Amino acid sequence: MLFSSTFLDGIRHTVPLADVISPFVTWDRRKSARSSGYHWACCPFHNEKTPSFRVDSQKGYYYCFGCKASGDIFSFLQEKEGLSFPEVVERLAVLGGISMPISESQVKSFEPNYKHLLSVMTLATRYFEEQLRDRRGAKAQKYLTDLRGVSFSAIEQFRLGYAPDGYAGLKDYLTSCGVPIRDMIDAGLVVTRDTSSSYDYFRDRVMFPITDLQERVVAFGGRALSSDAKAKYLNSPETPLFRKGRLLYHAAPARRGARRAGSLIVVEGYMDVIALVQAGIDSVVSPLGTALTREQLSCLWSMSDEPVMCFDGDPAGEKAAHRVMDLALPFLIPGKSLRFALLSCGQDPYDLVQEKGENGVKEAVLNAVPLVDMLWNREFGLTNPSTPERRALFVRHLRDLTQTIKDTEVRQLYKAEFETRRESERAASPLAPRLWTGASGRHFSSSLRVVPKKEALDSLAREGVFIMIALNYPGILCEEIEIFGRLELTIQRLNDLLCAILDLAVMEKVTNSEVLWDRLELKGFGKLLQRVDRVVRQVPYRFALSGCERDEVVRGLKDTLSLHRRFILNQEVQAAQEAGDVDRLVHLKKEVFREEEKVT
Repeated sequence: MLFSSTFLDGIRHTVPLADVISPFVTWDRRKSARSSGYHWACCPFHNEKTPSFRVDSQKGYYYCFGCKASGDIFSFLQEKEGLSFPEVVERLAVLGGISMPISESQVKSFEPNYKHLLSVMTLATRYFEEQLRDRRGAKAQKYLTDLRGVSFSAIEQFRLGYAPDGYAGLKDYLTSCGVPIRDMIDAGLVVTRDTSSSYDYFRDRVMFPITDLQERVVAFGGRALSSDAKAKYLNSPETPLFRKGRLLYHAAPARRGARRAGSLIVVEGYMDVIALVQAGIDSVVSPLGTALTREQLSCLWSMSDEPVMCFDGDPAGEKAAHRVMDLALPFLIPGKSLRFALLSCGQDPYDLVQEKGENGVKEAVLNAVPLVDMLWNREFGLTNPSTPERRALFVRHLRDLTQTIKDTEVRQLYKAEFETRRESERAASPLAPRLWTGASGRHFSSSLRVVPKKEALDSLAREGVFIMIALNYPGILCEEIEIFGRLELTIQRLNDLLCAILDLAVMEKVTNSEVLWDRLELKGFGKLLQRVDRVVRQVPYRFALSGCERDEVVRGLKDTLSLHRRFILNQEVQAAQEAGDVDRLVHLKKEVFREEEKVT
């Protein structure tokens, strides 16, 4: 299928590139915090120890200064997972809650009798239930009852089943019931290899029927029993009955339960839902194996004003929570928000039920953290606002976040709330601010060190050397691109300037010094460039100025880089000493020793 540029641009603007790349990398938070609009990580396409892989969130573009890998949101998944372009587009559309375009031929094929397809799904559900009770389903039944603690009454309540290992069990059964192959395909139960052969879509899997709000089975989720399966969980493909990004598992019963309980809980998986229902909590739903979509969020808000997100207490659960926060923020309106139940490290809702039962879940819901506190805490953790520059970045991040809220009244109140918290901290401790975390009422101390004027000037000169070499010697910049791509400057404005130079030289292929300078002036860096040039000329960094031999410039670059690394390490040592982090201190002092050995 051909996709319009408007449709593809819609995906680019809706699905953050950093969110797609996140599962494959670990972001360098410190370097990312110092680079406005950029995320940094070790490259997912080659092995490296220091981050040279940069993601430009605004332009939707990534680039590795080490292996030169580059591209956009579509090319990343094509390269990393070997998917075709249409497969990538479909996955991203589901992730962003965007409906796939339908061709004229598809429209004609999507005109079968819906009631008939629903009856086919009912037949399939009965077949899977029977297979679970049969001796062929012994392995699946053992998994549910012995390993996951699912009761027989819950198996009946959720109509759980088993798809036998084999290619024609369901197909033969439905054929015996008079169902045409075309209807099996339209229902997503059978797939075709070519025009002459077809086979069951689900094989050797525990089956979870997925129902719509009228409690009609419209799709299935299948959990693999074999460790060799390519995907642990597999959902039905998109069909006339089923759009994955629009439905929630257990939605209809949860809607009724939410009216009674006055709250709605959102978990990550099918088994989490079943565990909570068995514990007596039926106001619980989950997405269908993907990140929450805009349409699913609307469905949640139709059931509850403040659904409680209860995700796993691990890095993946944290990422899922962050994605939901960013998804919801633009659509907040008076009375509609989210809360977050924070579980212990390594714990998931299933574990919580096993350990503490219904009361444990209710306590987690009661102590759930409001969205406004989650945002504050996340940005605090990302920026670590212990210096004026980091504090300024913290303020900027909060301002940028509030700007995404479309509702004027909610946006203004978020701005006022964040400003009130900042004023409260300034009044409490103007020199050593403590950042309020809201719901818990606790404060985190962060010492704010006053940087001496001479030290600040030395930093400007040292870091300005890298800027002047990049400007005066674009050829060396491109030859040593890995060094410049991995540089972490402590002065935020210089970091922004270096990123702009890299964009011009590497992305736009601008390799003339005069053109580079002119383009940077147009971007608003003129006064900063003049100051850096003036400071570097006043100190013994002659190799950074124009007219020097290449070997002298490269040698000076590497000497300054070594000096810069030691400066950064000493800063980190001081921070670790102030924080009393002994383990970190030992590690850093070993790094300092290694750097000093290189010099001697």
